[in-house]
Order: sequence, then C-alpha cells, then structure tokens
Amino acid sequence: SEITLPAEPTGDMERWYAFSIFLPSDYENDPINEVVAQWHNTGDVDEGEQRKPSPPMALRTINGKWMVTWRWDSRRILPLQGETEGKREKVIGEYQLNKWTDWVFHVKRSFKDDGFFEVWQNGVKVFEHKGPNTYNDKVGVYFKAGIYKAQWAPATRAQSTTTKRVLYLDDIRVGDEKASLKTMSPQKK
Repeated sequence: SEITLPAEPTGDMERWYAFSIFLPSDYENDPINEVVAQWHNTGDVDEGEQRKPSPPMALRTINGKWMVTWRWDSRRILPLQGETEGKREKVIGEYQLNKWTDWVFHVKRSFKDDGFFEVWQNGVKVFEHKGPNTYNDKVGVYFKAGIYKAQWAPATRAQSTTTKRVLYLDDIRVGDEKASLKTMSPQKK
C-alpha cells in the first residue's frame, strides 16, 4: 500500500518533497502510530549489516495528530541489537478528516551536524530541525508514501485499535536544490 521512488545518491545534497494526503471520515484515531510518508534507508547488507532500522525520517499519524520522526547514526555498520545513536519525534498538530493536507519537506540529509529539514503544512512552516537526520549508509534513502503500520504484525496487533486504514495521495513531487517552497507547493484542490 505504498508508492516507492528509487533510492537517491548519498552526499551533501538538498532535496524538496511535496505531496498531499486526504484522510477520509472513517480514519479513526489510534494510539499506535502509522507511517504515511517516509524516507527509508537500504542498509549495507553487502558489507555485513544485518538489520534495517526504522526509517531515518517519517511523517506519521497517531491518536488524531500528525508527527514527524527522525533518527541518525554515524556508524558505518549498525550493530544487530541496540538503538541508533539518536532518535527524536515531534507532534506537529492535529489532523483533519475529509480535507486535503498539503506537505512540503526541504531536506539536507546528513548523519553530522550539518543536516537539516523543514516542514510546511498547507503553506505554513510547522517544524524545523538542524542537525543529524539519517544513517551513514553508502546508498541513499528512498521516498515512500502510503500506509505502513508495523504494529499490525500478528505479535503486536492487539495494541492497535484499528484494523483498516485508507488514505489518498496526490501531487507527489521531488525537487533538487534549485526548487523552492513556491515551486514545490501542491496545487490547490
């Protein structure tokens, strides 16, 4: 249930991402989050990495709210067990049903202090982070949009209060460092 774009190169480059999400009236509040857009890593399996941790960045819904999450790690190969060097999350507001929500993310991925990302919701900046925001992988992240709910796995399903999720996506675009908020903002519905 996700749209996946190809992996991007690593390095010091900026990217812009824009997309619109429509949550219908039956999109129930759930205390267990679900990812609705993410920038996922591929991991370095060919170098012996044996796990693929949670996405370095994601937009999620949880209990009636929007939330951004980000993780980072400077180690080339992550240990099989244990946490990444850093992870953060920030609730950025309540979601609305039966209405399109336009998102724009401006990102410079880095596992060092020179990284950043900015988030606009319906043309208003709702969050900004300066610092690390990805893993030290040799292959860049790939963008995915759609519903991913890890807690629906059989061992954890009882924690979630929902058994069905539907959302709609539109206006998915990716821009390079020459893009801007104006050029990336989704068109009005």
